[in-house]
Amino acid sequence: MTSLLDQFTPDLVVRSVQEIPLQNLAAWGIRGLLFDLDNTLMEHHGERFDPFVTLWIKATLAQGFKVAIASNSPPERIVTLSAELGVPGIARSGKPRRGGLRQALAVLDLRPDEAAMVGDQIFTDVWAGRRLGLYTILVDRYARHEPWFIQAKRPLERAVLRRRRA
Repeated sequence: MTSLLDQFTPDLVVRSVQEIPLQNLAAWGIRGLLFDLDNTLMEHHGERFDPFVTLWIKATLAQGFKVAIASNSPPERIVTLSAELGVPGIARSGKPRRGGLRQALAVLDLRPDEAAMVGDQIFTDVWAGRRLGLYTILVDRYARHEPWFIQAKRPLERAVLRRRRA
């Protein structure tokens, strides 16, 4: 029997996107990755990707994975940043609602069981992904600076993660 907390429990926890086991995901039938932006691929409200992130995304694409950004950020920011990576971007995705993730899946022509949601927050990224049937990957936040309303949720996230390890 599943509990309510299972909806918030990621399938995988890694320190950064570079630790995502792409070969394992491919073996499990995962063909696409949906990425949160802020504090997943760059610092919160950042304007440029660090070169290692850009290189990692390009290498991921070269391995045959489809990639999209699904962010709650405004369109003008997402258009610029997704173009920098050469991937589609869904702005104002509304996470934890699932509509933006469905839109990203449609753009990539993937079913939920063929994609993973990658993000730094349990109560937006992981919850939305779990509810849609995506494989979910929680990454440590990219930088410590973040808005107060996100900081306020971090103790609850740590409690969920402790439960996962138990």
